[in-house]
Amino acid sequence: MTGGEVLKRVYQDARRNQFDIRPHAWLRMNQRGIVVADLRAAMMSAKSADWNAEEETWRLTGGTDLDGSELVVCVAVEWTVAVVTVFLE
Repeated sequence: MTGGEVLKRVYQDARRNQFDIRPHAWLRMNQRGIVVADLRAAMMSAKSADWNAEEETWRLTGGTDLDGSELVVCVAVEWTVAVVTVFLE
């Protein structure tokens, strides 16, 4: 998969609300005050997807939450998109 294909898939799954949030991502979201609507907004507005071979995840950057703050989302693309972790840039 290319970064462009990942962005397209993430956008589609986020738009349909068809993605999984893994336990680690829930923990980080709670710690950082990020809600699901912020996560969806960042996934739908991400500008690039870079492969992280060490973690076997895609790092989505350039997206913003509902307040306009940049939010980095790391995902695994499987049957559905699975959010692995999330943090403010």
